[in-house]
Amino acid sequence: MTMKNTLYGLKAAWRAELLKIKGSRIILMTCILGLFLPLLYNFISVMVKYYSDINLVREKIPYNVVIENITIPLMVYGSFFFPLTLILVTSRLATLEHKSDTWKLVETQPVSRFSFWIVKWGMAALMSMFAILVFLMCSIISTYFLFYFKLYDKYAFVKIPLPYLLAASTRIWLSSLGIITFQLTISMLIRSTIWPIVIGVIMLLLTNISLAMQSSLATIWPYALPLSTASFPEGSEIGNWLLPSEKQGILWLLIIPLAFLLYRYRISFRQSFSNKFIWLLSLACLGVLGLGTWWLQQPKSIALIPGKTIIAGVIKADHLPDSIEIFKVPIGTERAVVNKDGTFRFDLTLFSDVEKLELSINKSIPSKEIYAGNGDSIFVDWSQGKSPDVQKIKLSGTAIATNNYFSSLGRPQKKIEYYIESTDYSSDETRFYAFLIKEWQNDMEEINKFKTNDGLGLSAAVKELQEKLITADYLSIALYKFPEKQNIDLNSTEFNEVRKNLEPLQKKLQPFEQKLVGWTAYNDYLYLQITRSLPSGINQDSAYYATIMKKPAGPMRNSILYNFAVKKLQASRDSITRANILKDMAVIDNKDMQLQLKEQTELLNRIRKGQPAPIISLHNEKNEQVNLAMLKGKYVVIDVWATWCAPCREEAPVFQTISEKYKTAPITFLSISIDDDLSAWQQDIKRKKSRIIQWRTYQKVPFSELYGFKTIPHFIVLDPEGNFFNASFPPPSDPNFEILLRQMLNLKAEEG
Repeated sequence: MTMKNTLYGLKAAWRAELLKIKGSRIILMTCILGLFLPLLYNFISVMVKYYSDINLVREKIPYNVVIENITIPLMVYGSFFFPLTLILVTSRLATLEHKSDTWKLVETQPVSRFSFWIVKWGMAALMSMFAILVFLMCSIISTYFLFYFKLYDKYAFVKIPLPYLLAASTRIWLSSLGIITFQLTISMLIRSTIWPIVIGVIMLLLTNISLAMQSSLATIWPYALPLSTASFPEGSEIGNWLLPSEKQGILWLLIIPLAFLLYRYRISFRQSFSNKFIWLLSLACLGVLGLGTWWLQQPKSIALIPGKTIIAGVIKADHLPDSIEIFKVPIGTERAVVNKDGTFRFDLTLFSDVEKLELSINKSIPSKEIYAGNGDSIFVDWSQGKSPDVQKIKLSGTAIATNNYFSSLGRPQKKIEYYIESTDYSSDETRFYAFLIKEWQNDMEEINKFKTNDGLGLSAAVKELQEKLITADYLSIALYKFPEKQNIDLNSTEFNEVRKNLEPLQKKLQPFEQKLVGWTAYNDYLYLQITRSLPSGINQDSAYYATIMKKPAGPMRNSILYNFAVKKLQASRDSITRANILKDMAVIDNKDMQLQLKEQTELLNRIRKGQPAPIISLHNEKNEQVNLAMLKGKYVVIDVWATWCAPCREEAPVFQTISEKYKTAPITFLSISIDDDLSAWQQDIKRKKSRIIQWRTYQKVPFSELYGFKTIPHFIVLDPEGNFFNASFPPPSDPNFEILLRQMLNLKAEEG
């Protein structure tokens, strides 16, 4: 069979298909489904947002509203409306033949069956691209319309992003090829108007359910692929042309030989076995599909050259800083010059294979936490607004998988931590430990399964690190926390089987693991390991310190002693105790750590109870100079906040309510703003009718250093003489806030 014979009558079949399309209303249906979501989002959602937030517009990084108005609804379009369009269009194309019984007519026409089938597929693919273009054009036109009527904030601008549109539309179209092929196969086999649509919709719904349940099958199934692409419209984070979802969509084309075989012999399937060529081709294509799918599902890795770790990037801001700092774990600071074009670069030598780092422009701007391994190259694109919290940071480079993984760990507590408190499990030790082992195994598997939208998995170093840290968490529970809570002796003979089952976990950790330097989970496990085996009456901290001192000097011991010293300093209540802690920690042979401990000790001594509160420059809403000495004679509760701080806004109503409750008590409630934007602060306090005094400081950095806080909201209490009473008071939402407040005022505790 030659290609000429296979595609005989292709042009005639295509012309006939165009004639059928004209009266089928398929184009109208495609337009309606493509227009619906952009109109819904751009006109209803944006209008509602505009009228509800018009007086509460916050500073933003300037953004192309065209991209935003495509990106946000595109996820919904890719998850449901676009696949639904493909199901309806493809089924409708096949229905045209079912109604007129064209199948029989084809047998008498100078058109090959394959030409007839491929024309159907081509028309469905063309309608797929048309649906995408309708969606994009409607999004662009409606955005320009709303922008013309000034229905966006002042930080929005409009510009048609041609490269973005071309890349996004092409990739979404490629991801749709699987649905087209699969749905056309069903529609041409089942001679029904409704059943192919019903089957397609059921598959689409089941796919979305599987995605919600994080089923691995959903990532390869044709009906899920458009959503995978729509979720990342900007494409690859490492510079690849295509994402795995688009590659999988192309792979699904390999079912075409089988689909044609089923169509060709739909009346008498037994006759198909006489056509050995098409059967061999179909089986070969299915084999390639299986192997290709398996290969795409395997997490990939980027080869690294051990040595220097490079952190480079560019800062985009109205006023560029002179330099940028990077804070290393366990401790240490390096500084890089920021060039006139905003670029910077660090060449780092890490203590261990993987470390947590913090990039900081200045103390008033939140730092960026990143993770890097030995040999990684990371590029940081950092856009900064006028307000400290207004920033947009995008990472790229070899550590994308590492950073995506660690940023995803902010999830609820492990089930095993809940089951410690559950009577169903805590009363049955054997059952508890069986569940613990199972959950540990599941976590180990998840580490190996993790991959980014680019298909990148974790490096061997990150996998090893995370396996050890997770194991340290589980061993802390298994060996110390649970036995202590249940008052059981794990060394008794009745737990022989439990100890045997825990051996794989214990083998994961070597004594005094140097690779785990600076990681809290291991430090906590090590503390429990050393202190929980001590006889009663022995000071645990002293024994821990003595044990660590027997370990080899170096980064690991320095890190453990430093963290231990920080905890002891925070728990200390007088300067003599702090001086003794510093004396004991003189063995740390790291100058940066010693300096940090000394500075923290000096700060704690400076803000301890009874010490005078430092003088700082403040002004009120009339821009009159004021100071804390003006409030002497009463206790003063200070709320340090800013208009851009969301947690501050959550605490403000509670702070207001408590201030009204104690308006007759000898106490003053004061809010001190650290806003850079004077007008933003003035506009905000104009809307507030409160007895809380509203002041602002021009010296936010000295203020934070003198009063010992790094984050806001922060609450401070001064006594009537203007001295510190409590430099770190609980927030108003904490029940202890009012309990401590009443104790301070010598008021009777409330019932309840």
